[in-house]
Parts: sequence; structure tokens; C-alpha cells
Amino acid sequence: MAEDLSEGKRKNIVKSWGVLLWSVVRADGKINKEEVDRIRQQLEKLHLDPRETEEALAFTKKLEEERIDIYSFVRPLMRELNYREKVALVKELFAVAFSDKSLASEELEAIRTIANIFYISHKDFIQAKLEAQKEAGLRTFNF
Repeated sequence: MAEDLSEGKRKNIVKSWGVLLWSVVRADGKINKEEVDRIRQQLEKLHLDPRETEEALAFTKKLEEERIDIYSFVRPLMRELNYREKVALVKELFAVAFSDKSLASEELEAIRTIANIFYISHKDFIQAKLEAQKEAGLRTFNF
């Protein structure tokens, strides 16, 4: 995704991605090392060098104290990502939330809000959740 973009667009996507990840982590009011480490890993997947990763993480942490307008950070992703990439992003939001081996209701609501903005189907939303849950080593229930 990020390799095919201009530097300005890439920076906007990195910021947006970091903010969405951070919004899920802070949703339950508890921020732990595993969640922050998972965000760092995700930012590194965008081909950032270690300095850029830490700058992006610092930017998103700074927003923790501010009221985030989630829509302004979703817009760049809406334009640049296809549906499959948006579903993958939702799955990673779940993975960040599950990194502490639980999913708080506030984290679920934050992810649901983002998925709704992206027009992710309920089926794909549930599938992303179950896949992330399984990858985190947590039990999933089949009915």
C-alpha cells in the first residue's frame, strides 16, 4: 500500500493509521506495553525507519490528550485503500485490542465505529474479529 504513494500521501496514511490504532488502544482507558508494541510493529510494516516509527508513535501519543476527530483521520485511508485493505485494517485494529489478551467493550465500539465508516460488512467485521482473536491465541466459539 504505502510503497505506491507520494511522500505526502504516505505521511498522511501513516498518521491516520497510527491515530486509528491509538484510538482503539486508549478506548478503554488502559494502555499497556503489548498494545504499544503492536502499534510500533504495524507502523514498521509501513516501511518506516526506526526514527520515523518513533516520530509517528509520538504523534499519536500526543493526540491521546486531545479530542480526536476520527473522521479527519479516516478520510485519507478511505481514498487510498480498497475494500480488502480496509478489512485488513479492521483486523489489525482487533489484533491491537487483543494484544493484552482481552477485548474491552470500549475497544469493540471504537473498532465498530471505524468499520462502519469504512462500510465494512457485518460478516467481514466478525470474520476479522475471529481471525485476530485466533491469532492472539484466544478461544473462539463456533455455534
